[in-house]
Amino acid sequence: VDHPKLGKIKFELEKYLIQHSKKYLILRFGKVFGNDLRDGTLFTDIVRKLLNNVDQKLSTDQNMTPIHIDDLVEIIIKSYINPRPQRIINISDGNPCNQIEFYREACRISNSKMPKIYKIDVC
Repeated sequence: VDHPKLGKIKFELEKYLIQHSKKYLILRFGKVFGNDLRDGTLFTDIVRKLLNNVDQKLSTDQNMTPIHIDDLVEIIIKSYINPRPQRIINISDGNPCNQIEFYREACRISNSKMPKIYKIDVC
């Protein structure tokens, strides 16, 4: 599913829940990352590409606010234990960055060098 269609599906689902339920909790979150190279999350995918010297096409004009899987799980558990229905929660780590900044951090953590980057414009 492309991103505009996925966004519309999410919007319609949220609208349906709000209109038809008194006990809803909507958790919105962006990119999730972890530490295990087998987990298939954003960070480990980047580290795998760095270790294999894969050149990347990255955007500088789109910010993301990735969140670590452990932090996300903690928030989900707390939301379940202390339910307050009829809420929408936007979850992030509070530190927006673009793709190149995220790659730089991945390089620092994994002791890898920055790959050749091809900047792309995203409209």
